[in-house]
Amino acid sequence: MKSRERVRRTLEFENPDRPPFELWVLPWTHLHYPEELEEIQKSFPSDFAGPPLEYRQKPATQGNPHRIGSYVDEWGCEFTNIQDGVIGEVKTPLI
Repeated sequence: MKSRERVRRTLEFENPDRPPFELWVLPWTHLHYPEELEEIQKSFPSDFAGPPLEYRQKPATQGNPHRIGSYVDEWGCEFTNIQDGVIGEVKTPLI
């Protein structure tokens, strides 16, 4: 069964051959296990198609959410990150 049919059958409760699969990982995985991640992605390709990562206009933010340092998101919340590859801790929340 092809991915498109698998997803359609799942959404319509028509008993696909297996559940659709999608692997989502933080950039940390790409930084620390690039070869292993590539093998997993080859062995288990995604059943979901999607837009390119830069599909829409970028929101007004400051910094990089996955790098050491400070990051301000589009809502004005400030994050402090002490480890590359993960999203840091919220230090100044909106509320």
